[in-house]
Amino acid sequence: MERFISCEEQDDLRIVEHLNMSNLPSILQNMVSLASTPEEQDILLMSTLSGASACIPVLCRSKRDEDVK
Repeated sequence: MERFISCEEQDDLRIVEHLNMSNLPSILQNMVSLASTPEEQDILLMSTLSGASACIPVLCRSKRDEDVK
């Protein structure tokens, strides 16, 4: 059965509104600051993280991954 999300739940799906921006690295703060709406901020944040993880996959490695080698 398909479940629909209420308007209140949709508002809570935003990411940036729940973040403390001062905890983000400066590059992410700069990218997010280019957006004019919360929706655009979320899109810029997620696309920047996706792009960075594709270019620098080593940043996402955990200690456990190193032990597997």
